[in-house]
Amino acid sequence: MDKRNFDLWKFIGAEKSIDDGMQTSLTQLFKDYFESIKQFTGLDYDEFISVDEMITKGLQLNNSSVYFWSWLEKIGVKKLQEIAKAEFCIDDEFSDLIEYRRFILEQDIETGISHNLFESLADGIESCHKFVLTAWHKRELVKAKIMIPQKNRQVWAEFFSDDRQWITIPTKNTPLVKASGGCFYY
Repeated sequence: MDKRNFDLWKFIGAEKSIDDGMQTSLTQLFKDYFESIKQFTGLDYDEFISVDEMITKGLQLNNSSVYFWSWLEKIGVKKLQEIAKAEFCIDDEFSDLIEYRRFILEQDIETGISHNLFESLADGIESCHKFVLTAWHKRELVKAKIMIPQKNRQVWAEFFSDDRQWITIPTKNTPLVKASGGCFYY
């Protein structure tokens, strides 16, 4: 795949600055998606100012990829922009998802069946969107302190999702959220 310095997030109309290794992997996966589109349709993303211009041209192709361009226009771009806005923690599960989507992309390119590629691209965007937004919402939820019953006493536990650490603080105060045992972790 082409690894040139293409600003994907600006191209789709979102602002995102990525320095983290896994988030860079996510960006590279989506860049590879656009590179595969170029390979299968001849539409080079470098020739367009925005994804909207590319979609307009893709819809004019009037071939088997039209359904993909229509999906990208109505649903896909919005999902990519939502991914760009979300702040989320990178973990092994997310790393596995990226590697799995990369494997599927490579297999689709190797087989050369365009409708499989376009279905996989849409599914890959959907999967990443679902994962990122689920992780983002969980991150928002864990900002609250929760109470965990422990051996005849109750303790506050506050989770800092950026550090991925629990801090336990004994207290007698009424909790904001009551946990029924176990660990609230994502």
